[in-house]
Amino acid sequence: MGVNCLNPGWADTELQADIRSVDTAESGLNFDDWRRVYERGELLSPEGAARMVYWLVGPWSRTHSGEVFADSARPGAAGSRRI
Repeated sequence: MGVNCLNPGWADTELQADIRSVDTAESGLNFDDWRRVYERGELLSPEGAARMVYWLVGPWSRTHSGEVFADSARPGAAGSRRI
């Protein structure tokens, strides 16, 4: 049995949209990163995240264990394999 980790990164979800819509002008909160990633088109689609999960639970990942997998279309976290 393999044990791996999936790091899909920023995903385009309803929660993402809610966070981007918050007016933080009068608070100590800063959601600039959330907005910036959206504006650059760097959000992973829900379908893209599902494909990653499908790959990870399918036969393609059988030879891997103890690894972190990230989205191949975005800059990966250090030490991540891209799928």
